[in-house]
Amino acid sequence: SCAEVSIQEGDVCNGNTCSGHGTCSDGECSCDRLYSGSVCQYKNDCDNDSDCSNHGECIDIQSTNLPSKQCFCDLGWFGIDCSKRSSLLDAAIRPEEYSIYRQLSPRLSLYAKLVTENGQQQLEVALKHNGTSWVGFGVRPPGIPGNCRTTSPGFFPPNGC
Repeated sequence: SCAEVSIQEGDVCNGNTCSGHGTCSDGECSCDRLYSGSVCQYKNDCDNDSDCSNHGECIDIQSTNLPSKQCFCDLGWFGIDCSKRSSLLDAAIRPEEYSIYRQLSPRLSLYAKLVTENGQQQLEVALKHNGTSWVGFGVRPPGIPGNCRTTSPGFFPPNGC
């Protein structure tokens, strides 16, 4: 398992810049908005609904991993702060719009396509699930083994796990 450990001795401010996300006074970091931890090393995606670009709701998912406060975007919006417009404007999936299709189980289908925005390609994925529970979805970069787990979003060790 991957873990993030930071051991500090003595005055936290001694040469410490609060990870660049706070100010140090009397040996303690006072963290900027959205940041927390003894040296401001943790960041939530949002603090309230306005951090979700008025296109989503900020929800504390009570997670043991960070971020524990995340934006849950309205239909038609996506991104960490719900600021990106999606072509998925309703719950109906139009299979003809997707170049990739996989039947993952009798009740779960995956649809995907490459979308170019501002000269950058992104993978848009839609999952269709016939059920009453949640579906989890994750990706990992090429070359990272399936047994590698990380608690830091977007971070994988340079040499794998």
